[in-house]
This record gives sequence, C-alpha cells and structure tokens, in this order.
Amino acid sequence: NLPRPISRRDVFDIVDQIRTTSDAERDRVAEKAFVAIMVWGYGTTGYGPHRVKEMRASRQEGLGSYMVNITEAASDGPVEAYRFLANNKAKQLGPSYGSKVAYFATPGEVSPVLDSEVAQWIQQYEGRAHFQLTEWSTLQYGDFQAYCSQLLDVIRPLVSEAEQTLGLVEYLMFTDRFAGSLPSWARRI
Repeated sequence: NLPRPISRRDVFDIVDQIRTTSDAERDRVAEKAFVAIMVWGYGTTGYGPHRVKEMRASRQEGLGSYMVNITEAASDGPVEAYRFLANNKAKQLGPSYGSKVAYFATPGEVSPVLDSEVAQWIQQYEGRAHFQLTEWSTLQYGDFQAYCSQLLDVIRPLVSEAEQTLGLVEYLMFTDRFAGSLPSWARRI
C-alpha cells in the first residue's frame, strides 16, 4: 500500500514514521520503510522484488529491526549510517543501494545517493572515474559528501535556504545525467 508513483518525499515521510511510532509497531513500520526505499530505488526493474526477498532472508532479525538500527546509526550522520550498512550487510544490498538507504534514514536530506548514474555523471564531469561502487567504502562515501558540499556552495545563491541540501545536489546530478549536458552551476568549481 505504497503511493504510485512513489516520490522521494513519500519515502522520507514513511521513514520519518519510524521515529514517531510506538515500540510495538516500530518494526512493522520500519520494514515498510525499508521496502519503500527499495521500491523507489528499483523503480520498474523486474529484479527488485527478488532482491528484497533475499535481503529479508539474509537478516535473521528481520528487515524492520535492521531498518530501526540503521536509523539509529543515522542519528550520528550519513557516514555512520553507511558504515553501519557496510558492517552489517544484507544479501543483495550493495554500496549503491546502501547509499539510498543512508539517504532516507538520515534526517534532513544531508546524505546524497551515490549510485551508478551519479558516479557516471561525476566521471563525465571530472573526466575520470572518481567514485567506484564495487565495494563498500566509508572513506569514499565521506569524500562524496565533501564533493557534494563543494557543489552545494556553488548553487547556494540559486536556491532557497530550505532547498540547500546535499540531496538536492545529488538530484541535480542525477537528472542532468539524462539531460545530456553539464550544468553551468557545476562548471564553477
């Protein structure tokens, strides 16, 4: 019973319910939040349900408790959420989707998504493969946060204060990847 189509805002709203739900309902709400992240991330690809099923089977405590633990780690920041995921892997959950989970688990959209589209945008813009998604690396994820912070400084005068998030920077990279031209704001760094 998720919204169709599901937006980033929808997923944030579902994840936020974890923090306000009673202990008795928290695991159920957290599992729904984890699944919502996966539905948003996988979109219409056919392998999403199979991978989520394998993730569920690989976590003895269940996806709800797993997601609660992730949101607790995220209270110390996005890199800590990512570190938790790297150290407590679920089968079929790799660094790219791990960054999606960290993004939604961290309040305030301060944790940008580092997926293949964003990495390819950076490679196109930088002219080199700057970020690899083949292995978990909290150091790389922290470097990605710093890279996005540099870009955020460039666009700060162009957007309202409420929109000034690393999530917006990543969203601009992602959407520009499909537009086919480097944005003028990124050329300023």
